[in-house]
Amino acid sequence: MNTDRSTIDPAPDATDPSRLRIPAAVAGVCAIGLAIYHVATPGLTGGAVYVSFADYFREVGFLLFLVATIAAVVGMPAAGITNRLGTRLVAGGYFLIAAGVAIGLAVRQELDWFFVLAGPGLLLSTVGFIVLAVGIW
Repeated sequence: MNTDRSTIDPAPDATDPSRLRIPAAVAGVCAIGLAIYHVATPGLTGGAVYVSFADYFREVGFLLFLVATIAAVVGMPAAGITNRLGTRLVAGGYFLIAAGVAIGLAVRQELDWFFVLAGPGLLLSTVGFIVLAVGIW
């Protein structure tokens, strides 16, 4: 009798695109949650404040969105969906933004120098998404 489980339950393929469903779904749910938050609270702009549960919800949701998007995008080349350059640009840009958000959450205030991380982060991620789009097309 064969009791070797490797022949019965093969390991999932590392290049299987279905492995990207969870981080992509988390990113999508967070993005929808952030959109609902902004529609439900119009006029509450001016940066991060940490007074209410909604403020923490917004910041944690944004951080989760960034981290889940990084996870989903980094897995794309292994799944054979696109090239590494675009994914590295997106991941690097979102990492800079996520670092600023995480630091802001840790110190519970919006940092005056957040734009130093967010500016290059947005630029890198935008260029990365363009490279991804051209590479997939």
